[in-house]
Amino acid sequence: MVEVAVVEDETEIRELLEIAIGLAGFEVVSAGDGKRGLDTILRERPRVAILDVMMPGMSGFAVCHAVKQLMGHRAPYVIMLTAKGQATDVSAGHAHGADLYLIKPVDTNRLLDHVRDAVDESKAAEFL
Repeated sequence: MVEVAVVEDETEIRELLEIAIGLAGFEVVSAGDGKRGLDTILRERPRVAILDVMMPGMSGFAVCHAVKQLMGHRAPYVIMLTAKGQATDVSAGHAHGADLYLIKPVDTNRLLDHVRDAVDESKAAEFL
């Protein structure tokens, strides 16, 4: 089962996240734009989705909103990972359904801690 989806248009950041998450023992898929990211999340049903905000075609906010609407209670835990750190951006992220909003650059270990917690919580919820 895919545990983490990374949706990031900057190739270097996307690849770095894929490697770090993979080395932490998680199965990861990725996409380089919002539309492909939405399709990937709906198809693969990951436990966690890490979304950039500013992407071509479809923003991370739009992806998050669509995922939460289309998947309902089965939607992944969404981490917005972006350079947009104004209070209005954070509020917009949460208004679109983001579970966590982190500002780039983020400490990879901190991000992985959040991913581990979200995956563990998702697995525990399966037994309820």
